[in-house]
Amino acid sequence: MTASNNAVSEGVLTDNPHLVLLFYLAQRFLHELIKSYRLIQVVPMDMSGYYALQHLNLHTQFTPHIALTFI
Repeated sequence: MTASNNAVSEGVLTDNPHLVLLFYLAQRFLHELIKSYRLIQVVPMDMSGYYALQHLNLHTQFTPHIALTFI
């Protein structure tokens, strides 16, 4: 059995750099999601004003972000 077949049978795909990069990016993304989740738990934000403003601006052609800049 060759080394690459042995690695595949063990579940290690280090011979394909694209899969290694994909795994690395997925791990980084997971860590960023965890950090964001913890930040939201520590510093909660009251979004009721944002959603109230968005509800009032439904009949305009502006997005809520643009509507906030004109107020």
